[in-house]
Amino acid sequence: MRPLAKTLLTTAALLASASGARAQSAAPSAAPGAAGVSRAVDAAVRPASAPAPLCPAAPQLAHKFAPGEKLRFHLDLFGADVGWFEIALEPPPREERDRVLLLIHARAHTSAFVSTNLGDYSGFAVSRVAPDLSPLSAREEVDEGSTHWMHALTFPPKSGQLDVRASRNGEPAPLALAATPSAHDLLSAFLLLRAMPLTTGTPFCTELFAGRRMWKMTGAVGPRETLETPLGRFNTVRIDLLSVRIDDAKTTRTAHLWITDDERRLPIAALAEVKGKTLRAQLESASGKGWSLGSKDR
Repeated sequence: MRPLAKTLLTTAALLASASGARAQSAAPSAAPGAAGVSRAVDAAVRPASAPAPLCPAAPQLAHKFAPGEKLRFHLDLFGADVGWFEIALEPPPREERDRVLLLIHARAHTSAFVSTNLGDYSGFAVSRVAPDLSPLSAREEVDEGSTHWMHALTFPPKSGQLDVRASRNGEPAPLALAATPSAHDLLSAFLLLRAMPLTTGTPFCTELFAGRRMWKMTGAVGPRETLETPLGRFNTVRIDLLSVRIDDAKTTRTAHLWITDDERRLPIAALAEVKGKTLRAQLESASGKGWSLGSKDR
C-alpha cells in the first residue's frame, strides 16, 4: 500500500486509530503535551524479544454501545483536506443476536484534490463484535487506484495464528501472522478504546491487525482537557497511544485521542504521527437515538 493509504488506515483505526486537537483552540492542530505517552507506557510497548506479546485482560468495560450511532470525520494533512471517514453501529441479523452485539460499518475516501494529484483511495470495512467488544470476524476492502485489496479475518486466533484470507486484484495474497487471543481489528479496537474506564492512568493494550501487519498498541488515559472544535466546546479525556509493529520493533506510530467526558464517549478529535507526517481527524457530525450534532447525515 502507498504511504497515504497506510496513513489513512492507521488514523481510521486510532479514531484509535486517532486524535489531535489543541486544548482551548478553535482549530486544533497539535497534541497538547506531545510527550503525553509516558515513559512507563513506552517501556511496556517495546518488548525485548517476544514476537507476539500477550496483552493482559482488559479492564471491565465502562460504557455500552447501541445500534444507531453514526460518526463522520474530516481528515487533513498539514491543514490540507485529504478526505473523510465514517463509522456506523448497526444491529446484527436476528439469528446472530445471541452472540453478536453490533455490526460496525466504516467507509473512507480521499478528497478530490488528493484523488486528482496523488491517486484515488477508498475503503470499506465491517466488523462483527461480541458483547464484550471482542471481534468475531472482520472484512475490509480497499481500492488504491487500480489495485483492489481484500482481507477477511476470523477471531480469535487459533494455535497462535490469525486466520486471514487476503487477495490483491482477486488473486490470493497469502498472509501468515502470529497473534494471541487479545488480537483485534481496527474497528473493534476503536470501540474498545471508547469503552475503557476513563480514570487517569488507566492502561490500554491490544494487538491490532492493520496494513497487513500485526501491531501492539498500548497507552494510558491522560488528563481532562477542554477542546474548542467546529462542533463547539467539549470537556474531553485525552488517551495517549503508541503502536509498535510486532515483526519490526523499530517501526512505531504515536497517536492521541480525545473522547468526550460524558455518556456518549464521542471521539471528538485525533492526531496520528506517521513517518514524520501529522494526520488529523476531527468529528464533523454525529448522531444517535434521540440526538445529533453537526451537519445532517450524507
